[in-house]
Amino acid sequence: EGYVAHINTKTGETRNIRPVHPEGKRLRFNWNAPIAHDPFGDAIFFGAQYVFKSLDKGKTWIPISDDLTTNDTNFQKFDQTGGLTFDVTGAENFTTLLCIAPDLKAKDIIWASSDDGLLHLTKDGGEKWQDLSSNLKGAPKGAWIPQVVPSPHKKGAAFVVVNDYRRNHWDSYLYYTNNYGK
Repeated sequence: EGYVAHINTKTGETRNIRPVHPEGKRLRFNWNAPIAHDPFGDAIFFGAQYVFKSLDKGKTWIPISDDLTTNDTNFQKFDQTGGLTFDVTGAENFTTLLCIAPDLKAKDIIWASSDDGLLHLTKDGGEKWQDLSSNLKGAPKGAWIPQVVPSPHKKGAAFVVVNDYRRNHWDSYLYYTNNYGK
């Protein structure tokens, strides 16, 4: 649920570095919120429904995207369960990011995917994001996209994993692009 810490292994000091939105917006973190290191610098990226970037090991964060999920409020009612106690672990959170994957060959190219079927790409470090979801032909609408693996050999190339077993669809989907998701 977005709880992440910076640990100084020499002193043992631990500090919480969970992002907060600068405008106070409520954040939705997946149980396994995505985190990635910029292969071209010291930045780290962390995901809720937004991609956040830190240049100071998590002391401060800036959002570098808008909401990259469907933001479907029908799936954000985990605390309105009709009397059932919700899990409070993040497992009940939905419309969250699952993966942030910086390109390994070119600076400022970042892939991001969500648990509600969206795949996005920025080629300028987060200034503009392109929704590539409709290019995943045959993928069930709203399926999880838990992994994007950029190629270590060619910029703009990546494998994209899609699965939908949570809704009892047992087919698996693996996509490859060598042209930035076109």
